[in-house]
Amino acid sequence: MVAGKQPTIAFPKRVIRGVHIEAAHIVKKRSIDQPLRISIVYDHSVYRLEPEKFDMINNTILPEAVKFWEQALKVRKTGGPIKLNR
Repeated sequence: MVAGKQPTIAFPKRVIRGVHIEAAHIVKKRSIDQPLRISIVYDHSVYRLEPEKFDMINNTILPEAVKFWEQALKVRKTGGPIKLNR
């Protein structure tokens, strides 16, 4: 963090809305033995970074972070269905 600058906080208007929920008969159940899968979605501002910074983030920092969290987070069996709607 740069001295004198506050960290930015994601505001509700930046939350991704309209997340698709599959119908109950289409939902694919996965084994709880499978590792958690994390996908990365970039904000448009990332593409405005200098090429060296983008390459470092895209090829080093984020792959290592994803690998860490995929191993650190566990999938647990739920007592019932989890339904999300934004």
